Amino acid sequence: MRISGIYDLAEKGQILSGPTRNINGTEIGPLVAGDSAYPLTSWLIKPYPDRGRFTSEQKKISRKFSALRCVVGQAFGILKGRWRLLFKKNEQKTSTLKKTVIAACVLHNICIERGDLYDTDSDGLDDSFEHDESEGRAVFNNGIGLEKHLKTL
Repeated sequence: MRISGIYDLAEKGQILSGPTRNINGTEIGPLVAGDSAYPLTSWLIKPYPDRGRFTSEQKKISRKFSALRCVVGQAFGILKGRWRLLFKKNEQKTSTLKKTVIAACVLHNICIERGDLYDTDSDGLDDSFEHDESEGRAVFNNGIGLEKHLKTL
């Protein structure tokens, strides 16, 4: 992570600086959720190290963090399912790959805003996450028409 551009930009306050939300008297900005291998910073949160002695509060936070990571994994699974070029080995030049991924994310958000949500049950992918409709996830429609159109560009 330290060798990525994201790390440098976040450390310099050029990204993830706002908007903020006041939570119990403390202004909290956007955060990146990482696993235990990442360094703890003011903009990156990670789970407590599991040394077998969690307090009840640490257990509660750990469960919530685990649920957050599942949602993130699900989001990436949906993105890769809708935009199949992200799912497989990509042989683009490095200079264009970044633009391709950003375009897929922007188009994905446009699809969501327009109500063209993705049906994870019919994507044929073998993802390792479950869908919990009681929490409002996995209620999606198919966006393959737009995907086919974009492949012709």
